[in-house]
Amino acid sequence: MNRLAVTADDFGLMPCINDGIIALARAGRISSASVMCHDEAALERAPELASCGIRTGIHLVFSGEAGMPCDYRRLFVKTLLKPAALEEVRAAAQKQIARFLSLGLTLDFINSHQYAHLIPHIWRTLQGVFEKHPGTAIRLPRHAPCGLKSSLLYVSSGLCSWISPAKGRRILSPFGIDQAGGMVAKHAGALLERISQTTLPAGCTAELVMHPGLENAELKTRYAAWHYNWRAEYDLLMSEAFQDMLVKMGLQYDRD
Repeated sequence: MNRLAVTADDFGLMPCINDGIIALARAGRISSASVMCHDEAALERAPELASCGIRTGIHLVFSGEAGMPCDYRRLFVKTLLKPAALEEVRAAAQKQIARFLSLGLTLDFINSHQYAHLIPHIWRTLQGVFEKHPGTAIRLPRHAPCGLKSSLLYVSSGLCSWISPAKGRRILSPFGIDQAGGMVAKHAGALLERISQTTLPAGCTAELVMHPGLENAELKTRYAAWHYNWRAEYDLLMSEAFQDMLVKMGLQYDRD
């Protein structure tokens, strides 16, 4: 069977998201979780991930939270026009990784909120940070895209690889970019079929990127602009229908 990393992004966003991700991990319904470690991240339960039998990685945050550019577009412009802002990004990455490691978690992989690490000049800036952690995997699209967002990221990641190839490093090639926050069974079935038919380069693992969690009124209000349905993605991953799709497509969780 082909191995698939099923990753829950955004641990640390809010406690209700954390509760959902930990429940999924303990039920064996995800293989990995990426943890936000910016100053405002909710990390009270993060050490529990170490005993859940999943891979853990950092979800670097450079935009979309307090004191940061509101989204990756503003981040792109700010770091392009103000070289000093790139040093702020580097320092933020180092600080967030240090906080992650202080939680007692293993740094198995690195990715970022809104795929900011794949902005070419930010990618170049972060190489020194990445090199301090040579055993970690990096989220980097390596398969043909099928939507607008994934197409833009595919082009951007190609530029990143040209600027500084990720030699000798395990690559996680993300599927589900265009369905972020709105993954339903129909989407998942089509993506899993596509994954089962995709041949990736050596050293690459397919990754299904999910944004599951439990919800409350505060979450829905604070992040209303995202238009995410965290609970629907949680329910999908917990469902027997999703497990049946994995088996049907000859896929198994990438846990070791």
